[in-house]
Amino acid sequence: MEVRTEVTNDFSTKQEVIVKSVLENADYKEIKTITQQVSLKSYTKKQLRKQFSVKNVRLWFPEDPYLHFIRTDVIVNGKIVDQLRTRIGIRLYEMKGSEGLFINKKYIGKKLIRVNRHQDYIYVGNSLPNSAHYRDVKLLRKGGSHIIKVGHYPQDDAFYDACGELGMITTTANPGWHFFNFKDKIFEKRLHEDSHNLVRKDRNRPSILLWETALNETPSQLGHVMHNAAHS
Repeated sequence: MEVRTEVTNDFSTKQEVIVKSVLENADYKEIKTITQQVSLKSYTKKQLRKQFSVKNVRLWFPEDPYLHFIRTDVIVNGKIVDQLRTRIGIRLYEMKGSEGLFINKKYIGKKLIRVNRHQDYIYVGNSLPNSAHYRDVKLLRKGGSHIIKVGHYPQDDAFYDACGELGMITTTANPGWHFFNFKDKIFEKRLHEDSHNLVRKDRNRPSILLWETALNETPSQLGHVMHNAAHS
């Protein structure tokens, strides 16, 4: 596995920072701890990156959507000054053409039944409560769907939380729909930024199988640029 942590020093003095990353199971029991140290000048930030191996973890499958946590402790002068828990699922997706979709080296065992979803509703628009997102995913899962293709924009965090909990495979998409603005370079620049931010926002979601970086009618010559932005 690889853990990345971006640390910012918002103070006017240099800070010596210890970042502790703790892999926990669903009951918050510690499985593995790694520690990194960084010296940050005033008003600067840095992303730390560390790879580590772990055994005997319970993998995330659609039929067994087990979730772990990464607990991040930011320590200065021996005291925890910030802490965050990130919920994750440990899994590997592989698409093998005519052989089908493999999850954690195992064939999923069936053809995927896909549905599309928009998250706006009559009268409330996008102002859905979290329970409505959960209800939709639960009903679609119960109805026999295995994957949801989202409609033309990243959906609410509550939707992806529900997909992770209920074992629903899904996608995310650049915000936009049909037409590419050929005349305005600002449009193109923001599209590239969206492709980068799209992945960064939800890269820890075990349910996401595909990242839709292109709009429907994006010129083909820009595809590699957005591809590279996503992979960055």
